Amino acid sequence: MAITERRIMRIKPGKWDEIITLEQKWNKLEATLDYITPKRWTRSLAGPVSLMNLIWERDWDSIGAAEDAYALLFATSECKALIEKTEECVLDVNSEFYTIVDV
Repeated sequence: MAITERRIMRIKPGKWDEIITLEQKWNKLEATLDYITPKRWTRSLAGPVSLMNLIWERDWDSIGAAEDAYALLFATSECKALIEKTEECVLDVNSEFYTIVDV
């Protein structure tokens, strides 16, 4: 079952440029692990989500595929340092998973 993962990160004031740089580093690390689909990043312009949220989405073939990919990611030596640096930039994070519906 195909799914979409969405991560919503509320960024600390003054940390926007740093989180973008960190996302670029995450992207490079994930590319070395042959992640099948790239992330799509967005920032809210209007609506209930504040302007200081960085939102990314990625499609997976299944939840199991996401779990397997994250297991590989967390096993890398670079991952821990990137997590710590990301946590320094983020006030809170919500992760959501959606079933992709064909209409």
